[in-house]
Amino acid sequence: MDGAVSLGSLWDRFVTGLQRYFFGPLEVTPGEISWFVDRFPRLVAVLVLFYLLSRGIVWILDRTLLTEERVRPMVASIADRLIFGLTMFVGIGLSLTYVGINILDLAVTLGLVGAGLALGLRESVANIMGGIALATDRPFEVGDRIQIGDYWGDVEEIGLRSTRILTARREYVIVPNRLMDEREIWNFTKGYPELRIEVAVEISYESNVDLAERLMLQGAREHDHVLEFPEPRVLVQQAGDSGVELELWCHTSETRNRYQIASDLRKATLQAFEENGVAVPYPHRTLVDKADQDEPAAGIPQDLGQPTLGPRRLLVATSGPSPARRKADAIIDLAEHLDANIVLAHIPTRPSLHDRRAGERAAEVFQATAAGRDVGIDLVMESGNFVERIPELVDRHACGAVALGPPRKHTVMTWREHDIVGRLRSQLEVPLVIVDPDADPTVLDLESVRLSLAEREAELVEE
Repeated sequence: MDGAVSLGSLWDRFVTGLQRYFFGPLEVTPGEISWFVDRFPRLVAVLVLFYLLSRGIVWILDRTLLTEERVRPMVASIADRLIFGLTMFVGIGLSLTYVGINILDLAVTLGLVGAGLALGLRESVANIMGGIALATDRPFEVGDRIQIGDYWGDVEEIGLRSTRILTARREYVIVPNRLMDEREIWNFTKGYPELRIEVAVEISYESNVDLAERLMLQGAREHDHVLEFPEPRVLVQQAGDSGVELELWCHTSETRNRYQIASDLRKATLQAFEENGVAVPYPHRTLVDKADQDEPAAGIPQDLGQPTLGPRRLLVATSGPSPARRKADAIIDLAEHLDANIVLAHIPTRPSLHDRRAGERAAEVFQATAAGRDVGIDLVMESGNFVERIPELVDRHACGAVALGPPRKHTVMTWREHDIVGRLRSQLEVPLVIVDPDADPTVLDLESVRLSLAEREAELVEE
């Protein structure tokens, strides 16, 4: 060996070679050829030797210490890669020293490069660390049925950087391992062999609660996959706006089929209710044609149920009882100041029992706030796109203006809220008012609102 070669000399030779290639004729001295021919075979021989050595070590460990009977496949895979990488790292270092390259300068350079790569590849490093944590904590195995966030299915493969899940919809999802430290993991295979299934159903107030309970328990006991112990039971969860909500609790050992079992129980419950006269409430609306009604006798009050609103109508959008509590006072003050009644619009994206209850509770909040004040409240429930439904309701109910509540918890509007307000203003032919609960409605510039309400009132009077 002719002595150690520093990285500086290697860099000089590299730059000189580039200059010769791009800016001058290619000239190679006999000394350079001799240096390359003398050292290159040694470098290749050492690398090949350590490659074979690392593969041999991995092969021996896989058949002795890292067998499937002793360790998990994922732990064996990680150990194989670490051993192979460390052996090759030692081999590269020794081969560079053997051919005469000073590895101290190289180590410093690689350290700086590694620091830069660590910053740029921090997510990949986090995924690898998450894979190592999975190997040590063992929250699930291949074949377990788990739920991670919104993903629910069977574990197909656990890798060093990601975990592969086959969902119930036959979707193959690759989840980065770093998410395992950020989200909860439900394992429906490990732990207790039985899983509780909950089936909720609502019955009308006219129905017999005890009969409904017996029918639900009978359906659970007759199902093949429902366990006898713990015994099934039925709880009265709440007395809602439209009926009594009952919930069946039962257990099954077929954790993979929990959704199908719950579906079977719902179907059996509804069929038993129908056969035994237990009524299930549903949303309905009664329309009364005033032209077909007889005139009421003088001095005899007539109960109309829902109040009939006057010609001045203000459309107010609400998403539920909590937002209604924040803005009800300000909205009622505004309507009273404008001498207008309120058409309360609840517009969820998709209709559901939960959304219907939310709209009814929001109406109750407004009605309680308007008690004793000359403001009528009429609830309208629709479903679909919020921005498209509002103009339709304005025309259908002849509203002279639209009022929206403030942003969430009186914070600054988000870009999405600004976008909704802007799109509404471009589609509405009536004024749009953003109500601040802390502001006095008498100081608002409501002249355009008054004019619009008066125009709509005149149109209704003419009709």
